Amino acid sequence: MNIVWLFILCLTGMSFAWGEAEVSVDKESRQHLGLQFSYPRVVNEIPIGLVPASVTVPPDAEYMVSAPLAGVIDEVKVVQGEPVVKGQMLVRLRSPELLLHQQHLLSAWQDFQVAKAKYEREKPLFQQGIIAKGRWLETRKNWRQARTALAQARGAMEILGLPRERIDRLLQSGELDSRLPLHCPDSGVVTVREAVLGQRVERLTPLFRIASVGRLWLEMAVPAAKAAQLRPGAKVAVENGQARGEVRLVAGIVDSGTQTVRVVAELVERGRVRPGLKVNARLYRRADQPVMEIPRSAIVEHEGNSYVFVVKSATQFQARPVTLAALTDTAAYVEAGLEAGDQVVSQGVAALKATWVGGEE
Repeated sequence: MNIVWLFILCLTGMSFAWGEAEVSVDKESRQHLGLQFSYPRVVNEIPIGLVPASVTVPPDAEYMVSAPLAGVIDEVKVVQGEPVVKGQMLVRLRSPELLLHQQHLLSAWQDFQVAKAKYEREKPLFQQGIIAKGRWLETRKNWRQARTALAQARGAMEILGLPRERIDRLLQSGELDSRLPLHCPDSGVVTVREAVLGQRVERLTPLFRIASVGRLWLEMAVPAAKAAQLRPGAKVAVENGQARGEVRLVAGIVDSGTQTVRVVAELVERGRVRPGLKVNARLYRRADQPVMEIPRSAIVEHEGNSYVFVVKSATQFQARPVTLAALTDTAAYVEAGLEAGDQVVSQGVAALKATWVGGEE
């Protein structure tokens, strides 16, 4: 042993056993070195890479609000980025076409009232044998046709967005109104606003896009080699622990230009992410057998091999070779060399390594 390492050992109170990969530290030196310890955690997923990802809204959670009739925008109630709730009024149109629909409904209502009155008057007459069966069948047919026409006219008004209360009020008063309010189909956020006050719009002109943010996706372009290791249900974690999700789709084709595969994960814990955010997502694959997760700081490298210091007693530590399945910035995944009950040194390993390597020299 050279004089430098003798000095280190004397200064720190450390010793080593010749021929054994073990290091001894007295209690006083252990405190000075700031040694910290961890137990391996058994996991079934192994990280395979970090990829850029975009936070998006599933296609079945987006809604387009369009103008059901031609008209002029009379009032705009919301702006882009504003949270909205189901049934909230977004915009109001003034539409001459709405007057025609209302007139059609009133005509259908009046025809039904006439047919209904005739039906109710002739029904008992037919039952008493006063009128012929053919006349009664014609009356009943007209009543049913008028009832169907009224239901169709009323349904058309409901499709345009008029609430039932307003339709009932129209039938009672007979007063036409060209104002047509458009309401939010579901709670969410306004992602696009095309409506402008005073704008003339045609039927089916897009006015708003609403995103229901109750569910979020991560969309990623994953290198083909990594994508081949993914299966639906595989774990995905947003960097810095902001959110986590599970893979729901691995596309069946590879982009010829980028040699990447589209992978979609659904967030099960969304953290503080929002639609449109760019993040880094760590992908995991299912391990063939359970592996041990330990802090990255517990790993030491020596002569091309990886080691950890396993606690044998309060003052005795063993440098044990391990086989790594993967490494991240914060964690190491050990597939051989550790057991679940082993306690390893996670801080202060540099001093232990110096003593161990110095002793071998």
